Amino acid sequence: MKAYHSKSIAYDKPSFCSNCHKVAKGGLLYIEENKKIHSCCSMACQKETKEKIERGEKLPIKASVNYDSADYCRKRSQHLYKELRQKNSSGDLFNWSAEDRKKFFNWIILEYLNAEVAKSETEE
Repeated sequence: MKAYHSKSIAYDKPSFCSNCHKVAKGGLLYIEENKKIHSCCSMACQKETKEKIERGEKLPIKASVNYDSADYCRKRSQHLYKELRQKNSSGDLFNWSAEDRKKFFNWIILEYLNAEVAKSETEE
C-alpha cells in the first residue's frame, strides 16, 4: 500500500472532527503506531478519539480533502462553469436547471477523483 506524505500536516489534515463530525478547529491527533492524523474540534473530542483508537473502535470520519487535488479540480472545472453560467444566464448554481447542476457537480467529482488517481499512480 502506498502512503501519502503531505508537504504540510496543517495543510493536508482532515476537515472534520474524527469523533463528532463537527468542523475541525486545528486540534490534531497523531497516532505514531499507524502514522495517522486525526482532526478534532476540541480537547474533549481529541481525548475521546484517542480513547476510541486505544480500544480499537472504528471512527466515523476517515475521509479528508487533499487541497492540491481540490485546486486542480477547481481549475479544470472553470470552463464548464463558464459554459453553464452563460447557458443558464446566471452564475448562481441554484438558478440553473437540475440537469446542469448535476452535470457540473458530477464533473467536479470526476476531476477530483482523476487527480487522486493520477497522484496515487505517481507516488513511490
